[in-house]
Amino acid sequence: MRRRKYWHDTIGERAKQVRKTLGLTQVEFVEKLHKLGLTSSQSVISSIEKNNRKPDLEYLIVLAKEFDVDLNWFVAGYTDEEKMTRNLENMFSEIHVDYMLEHMPANKKKLCIELIKELYKGNMNLK
Repeated sequence: MRRRKYWHDTIGERAKQVRKTLGLTQVEFVEKLHKLGLTSSQSVISSIEKNNRKPDLEYLIVLAKEFDVDLNWFVAGYTDEEKMTRNLENMFSEIHVDYMLEHMPANKKKLCIELIKELYKGNMNLK
């Protein structure tokens, strides 16, 4: 399995990244969660960040709604855009588009990739 180089690899690491991006300590983060109606504690947040505990559904909902966290990224480690790119890469390799693109002038290559992305979005309902 290929290691992702652009995101933290575990939910715990991503949970810690969210908290640190907000500029909060674990205690401050818990206080913010309490104000939003979520019962939690510093030890629960610590356990999540250390991958000793999985976040519950309420925690995920608060992250998404209140802190604008992409749940695809938080749970799976990638965004919809990355998923689409990975799917396009798989599709390219299956139909050997990569070979054709390799031998195409740069300006046509860029146009072709953008067209394929738009077609893919429409066909797969990824908007």
